[in-house]
Amino acid sequence: MRIATVVLLAKLASAFDMPLFTKGNTFTEFGVSLLVPALPQRPQENSQLTYFVWPGLQPGFSQNNVNFELLGNGVLQPVLTYGVSCVPNVEPGTDPYAQWLVSGLYVNLDKKPTGEICNGGAVMSVQPGDTIRFLFTLTQQTIWTQTVTSQNTGKSVSYSIDLGGQTQGRAELEVELYNAASLYFPVVYTDISLRVSMKGDIGFCFDARQTAYSNFQQGETCTGMRLGEDGVSCSVDRCVYQANTAPPSGFVVENVEVGPTAGAGTNLNGGGIGGTGGNTGGSGNSGGSGGNSGGGGGNGGSGAGGKSSKSSGAVTLQAASSVIILMAGTFIFLSL
Repeated sequence: MRIATVVLLAKLASAFDMPLFTKGNTFTEFGVSLLVPALPQRPQENSQLTYFVWPGLQPGFSQNNVNFELLGNGVLQPVLTYGVSCVPNVEPGTDPYAQWLVSGLYVNLDKKPTGEICNGGAVMSVQPGDTIRFLFTLTQQTIWTQTVTSQNTGKSVSYSIDLGGQTQGRAELEVELYNAASLYFPVVYTDISLRVSMKGDIGFCFDARQTAYSNFQQGETCTGMRLGEDGVSCSVDRCVYQANTAPPSGFVVENVEVGPTAGAGTNLNGGGIGGTGGNTGGSGNSGGSGGNSGGGGGNGGSGAGGKSSKSSGAVTLQAASSVIILMAGTFIFLSL
């Protein structure tokens, strides 16, 4: 195996971000479905344009974490990838721009204990329009398993890693764009479920006591957030990243329904912020009539946290600089 260094410069990094604040609290389960987006337009030759779309768990704030120093700030991340990356186990000769690939990964740039790593399991190809289900589960208090299942084909891949009891206090839904990649199609996460080990954490499920903690990015909207009666479970209907640039000539985003609460014929190009009926028509909870899915959210801050607020079941928050995790910098690219 030959290891080469690839520098990926982020143009845009967006995240739904839920950090925990009770020392020792940890996520124990995280599930989310993703509608596989349209295949991006093939870049010019020798481009390293890359899209990463992924849910993730990582330690979060080190002062609240248990066993942080053991490994540092690595991230559990089953990644939907288009383009060049550090993803291992890709068949030699695979064209990185012919399809979406997905696999479970553990990426750690903190160089603890063995240096920068990018480990993962088997890789699976998925098609635009497929719905894939990501599931993180914790067993024996130390072993994390990531499973990705195509709800269209029934195929799945998984990857397990023992993190030695390090608590994972930050859940994310990410979109990362590198080397001139742009988001000219929507990214839709649905049926989100989270579980933690301790009740009462002010960072969990956007507790009403929060003033400056959890962060979303400006323009992304999550709807239908509910704290379970047990106090340790949370569900979210959907989080949508709207397209923020015009598509290339000839690129078409199909009309699709997204999740159980989408209106018939919801157009994912619709739903521009504040625009009645969206930019191209369409209705439903991904924008549509009513503009920003129920009203304005809070304003994000910088540093460790932003300010969150709720309005008509929707939350919209601006970017916080602390959300930019594993963005611009050096990645390890594994070439077999």
